[in-house]
Amino acid sequence: MNDLLTKIQNAFSQQHANNGKTQHNIHAINQLLSSNQDFEQIIASLKNWQDDPSLSIQNYTFWLFIAIAIGLFVLTIFTHPILLLVVGASVAFAFYKRTSTKALNQLVEDAHQKNLEAKYQIRFYPNAFDENIESPYNFPLFSLGDHENTIGHCIYGAWQVNGINYPYMLFNYHYVDEVETRDSEGKKKTEYRHYDLWGIILENFPAQGISISSKQNRACRLGVKWSSGDIRFDNQYQLSGTNEMQLAKFFTPNHVLMLDQAMANFKGDFYVQAQRPSLCWLFKTDITKAQMQVDKVQTVYDLAAQLESMNMPDYEQLKDSLITILQEVQPHYGTNKVEK
Repeated sequence: MNDLLTKIQNAFSQQHANNGKTQHNIHAINQLLSSNQDFEQIIASLKNWQDDPSLSIQNYTFWLFIAIAIGLFVLTIFTHPILLLVVGASVAFAFYKRTSTKALNQLVEDAHQKNLEAKYQIRFYPNAFDENIESPYNFPLFSLGDHENTIGHCIYGAWQVNGINYPYMLFNYHYVDEVETRDSEGKKKTEYRHYDLWGIILENFPAQGISISSKQNRACRLGVKWSSGDIRFDNQYQLSGTNEMQLAKFFTPNHVLMLDQAMANFKGDFYVQAQRPSLCWLFKTDITKAQMQVDKVQTVYDLAAQLESMNMPDYEQLKDSLITILQEVQPHYGTNKVEK
């Protein structure tokens, strides 16, 4: 019995020391992230961390007193309700002794964002220049949900291709359908079905008035229906535009082959506005998702390994596809810039 009590006491002492070291490391790493150092230098500092590397929060005390409260609550059923006062006190003490993980979670999220911003030259928050990017709601693609349609998780950036600047915004499109169904007793009930798509809005696209829709979407149809001359491509997509000469110029055999390869990976709706050189490309692939080799952060070294291995493979593939399209299409058009 004494051995058990000693082990419990040691566990609580170790928990207190660990959480104190973790909170110290959180403060130190936040200072590191707010410094002017290159992010590769920050990762190197994390890999060579000299102090105790703990980055985990332990809450043995919390779970012990919650377990005690549950046991006392069960005992109350068979004894006297007065024990409910002890149950309440045990739960209150458990939450009083609990160490929040909020600061640790926020640190990891901030480190991830800063790492991706440095690696891909992107921004998770818009600046003044990003206000010139066309709103998604000005495209005829965002009314799929009959209950709710929202745009979120936006990421901003710009690519330089042959001396031309192409600002862009990555986003998540979440929509909700309201569906009337019946339960097992035949009574009517309302279900809300949630769906997600992702996409990019790119400014200064070389052509205007082009629509390639994979869903035969009536809202995407522009005035002139078109055939690319490629039977397989025409069977997969609904093509339309505003001007026959511009359509013939855009859908050349080389361009169709290139578009077919790009849209094989990001099949969806490719729409360029008629009055503005703004492209919206909408699809099912989550291009904002990051991958990393280490799933869980327990130490400073784990965080360094996460940051070092972190990448966005689907974003990289989309970037390669769009830059290829821009390099191929741009020489056939004049400079096409959004008017500010």
